[in-house]
Amino acid sequence: MAALVAPPGAYRLRVVANDASGRGGTVDDEIRVELGRAGSLKLSALALAAPQGRSFSPALEFHTEPAAVGYLEIYGVPKTASVSVAFEMTAADDGRAVATTPAAVHAASDAEDVRIAVGAIASLPPGDFVVRALVSLDGQTVGAAVRTLRKADRQAWLGP
Repeated sequence: MAALVAPPGAYRLRVVANDASGRGGTVDDEIRVELGRAGSLKLSALALAAPQGRSFSPALEFHTEPAAVGYLEIYGVPKTASVSVAFEMTAADDGRAVATTPAAVHAASDAEDVRIAVGAIASLPPGDFVVRALVSLDGQTVGAAVRTLRKADRQAWLGP
C-alpha cells in the first residue's frame, strides 16, 4: 500500500514489483486526482476496509471477513445542512440490490464544513459487488461515490 500527495490533475501511475523469487511485473494505470461532485458538495473516493477491532485496514479483496467498512469524506457542507449517507451494495453482474445500510455521519474534528461517513456493509457472500455511498443533503440525494468490492470464494484463495 502507498499514499501519494499530488495536486488535482491527470496522471499515469506505474507500479513495479518483484516477488521473492525475482520475478517482476508492472502495472500502468491512468488516474485522475480530484474530488467527486455531489451537487454543491465534494466527495472523497469511497474507501473499503476490513474491520480490525476499533480500527480498520483498507482492502482491495476480502476473504474471511464477515463484513466490510465503508468510509467517505464529504466537503463543503453548509453549517445548517443535514447530510446522510447510505451504503448500497448491488451484484456486479446484474445490478440487483443485495443490501442497503445507513452510515453514521459525524463532523470532522478539524473542519466545520467536513463530514465523515462510516458504516458496515455486512453479510458478504463470495462474488463481485458494486458499493455506492449515496449522499443526501437535506433529504435529497445529490450524488454517490462508487467502488467495486470483491469477496473471494474460500476455496479460491485457500487453493486445492
